Amino acid sequence: MKYKKILVLTNDTELEKAPLFAAKMAKAFGAELTVCHVVDMEEGLINERIVYLPEASAYGGKILGERIPVSPTLISKMKKSLIREGINITYGVIETLSDYDIEIKSVVLTGNPAEEIIKFAKVNNFDLVVIGQSKRNLLSRIIWKTIPEKIKKRIPCSMIHW
Repeated sequence: MKYKKILVLTNDTELEKAPLFAAKMAKAFGAELTVCHVVDMEEGLINERIVYLPEASAYGGKILGERIPVSPTLISKMKKSLIREGINITYGVIETLSDYDIEIKSVVLTGNPAEEIIKFAKVNNFDLVVIGQSKRNLLSRIIWKTIPEKIKKRIPCSMIHW
């Protein structure tokens, strides 16, 4: 099979093996490579916080230990920060792969990672999706471990995962 469009998923600031492998595949087949990072806007965002002693004593009406909602402004800033981190990750991968002399694009998607990857792969007619493992914390690895399982059953192209 000749691959024309390859999608590589990256979820770490440290360069993983998957982008290197995908770049070698793209070079070998003369394929276009797209580096993708998915920001899960629901996972890891804090929607409420606890009132601490200085705040409870300084402002009337708040009770120590009470849970209060985080302001929409702060939530918006957290989301923008996650997207900026995704952009930095994809650009870092592109910069590292620049020696391969291949066409490389980047994209940062937002939403449920498995659903967004499946949708993006279908709409953009990718021939191959490459997913690697990350060296992130245990929770992140647990989350990303389930994504390849969800993807492989529904993705319309070949997939390599290690």
